[in-house]
Order: sequence, then C-alpha cells, then structure tokens
Amino acid sequence: MELAITKMSANGQVVIPSGIREGCRISPATKFLVFSKGRDILLKRIDERNLEEDMDLVLSIERSEEDIKNGKFVSVNSEVNVNEIDLLLLGE
Repeated sequence: MELAITKMSANGQVVIPSGIREGCRISPATKFLVFSKGRDILLKRIDERNLEEDMDLVLSIERSEEDIKNGKFVSVNSEVNVNEIDLLLLGE
C-alpha cells in the first residue's frame, strides 16, 4: 500500500499523487464512486462492468455497520474455518 498526502484546491479539486495513480493504473478518464462515512471520504474506482456489484458492496457495508451499532454481531474464534464462520453468520 502506498501512502501520500494531498490537499484540496480552492475549487474543491483533490489531486491523486502520481505514485498512487501509477500504481493503480489510473488515467485521466478514470471514473470514481465517491462516498462519505462520517468525516471520511472514500473513492472507489468504477468499473462499468462491476458497478452494480460495487453498489451492493457499499450497501452491504452500511447495513453491517448499522447492525454492529445496534449490537447485532457475531464473535468467533480466529481459528474457526471459513465454513464455520459462514454458518455462524448465516445463523444456520
């Protein structure tokens, strides 16, 4: 993961530093989904073919955060295998 600092211009524009653009293969025509969470702003590169999946992911994360805030969550031992975690999460 690369880390860089940038700032917003008076026009509200934010420059993605060149090292990150190069590493992520971002070109001037690249589109992003922009959303906020509290005071944080998140960018997700849009792949037109996967836009619906991206939106489903965002909605799923929001639902999960709301569930956690309301005390609805499952604790598991980190040594539990993936199938056992699925069973716990699905309530089966």
